[in-house]
Amino acid sequence: MSGGEYKKTPTFKRPTIAPPPSPASSTNRRSPPGVVVAALAAILLLVLVTLGWRMAGTGTDKPDNRAFVAAPLCSEYQNEIDQLNKLQVRGEYSVIVALSDSYLSSATSQPCPPARTAIARFRYQASVERAFQSAHTGAAGDHDGLRSYREASYFADETELALSDRSPGALAVAQRAYEGNAWELARGAFHDAWLQGAVAPTNFDALSLYYATLVNLGVERSGTGAWRAPEAQDPRTEGLQFLCDADALARAVKLPRAEAPQRIREIFGSDARCRAPTEDDPVLRSIHATT
Repeated sequence: MSGGEYKKTPTFKRPTIAPPPSPASSTNRRSPPGVVVAALAAILLLVLVTLGWRMAGTGTDKPDNRAFVAAPLCSEYQNEIDQLNKLQVRGEYSVIVALSDSYLSSATSQPCPPARTAIARFRYQASVERAFQSAHTGAAGDHDGLRSYREASYFADETELALSDRSPGALAVAQRAYEGNAWELARGAFHDAWLQGAVAPTNFDALSLYYATLVNLGVERSGTGAWRAPEAQDPRTEGLQFLCDADALARAVKLPRAEAPQRIREIFGSDARCRAPTEDDPVLRSIHATT
């Protein structure tokens, strides 16, 4: 140094770190801007959704390790329903059944409720028509027709298809089967109509239809060389039981009952004796329970 002159040596200047604000001082508190808060909330929500977190009953967050499966989309299926309608007009019932099953079981595009009902209606009706196609080919076909009809009814129950959406209804099936000499199908469908409440105990026209069905089924099974279902008893024994059931029905509801006893005498002789009515017949069981 000379002449009182002071010379400073250059040094590295460190940045000054301000002390943290005092928590007790309200003037030192600052809230994040609204945009920052919204952004942080959106990021947090995205993270939680992605990781599949869920709130447990204890109030703590726990990860959900289950695989995420997208819910199937709901579709109106209008083009498919139009196609089913065209197939029905052409009588392609087996194709309708196959397509309807594929639509109703789709894992990617479930039919919306109205469309689901419409598809189920087509499927039920097609199944019933297939039952008629089998039933009109003789006694063995009649037996197969009843099985097909049972499958159609089971499908309708499983899909919760309302009785009003089942066309033809059980009583209409019984009437049509009777007119086509499909006695076993007529009997089975009448059972459904009775259980569904479509036939009142005072509906003598419907009960007369059932009486005639039992008489004709009994005569058919009692004939020489009559067809026999694999799981059935001797056809003649079964035939006698159907005729006796018809007679029991006529006695219980006061129907004209000349035909059944006459057929029993003609086929089995005057010494033939009837056993108790068939236990699994819901019509006879219900009527005898109230008489």
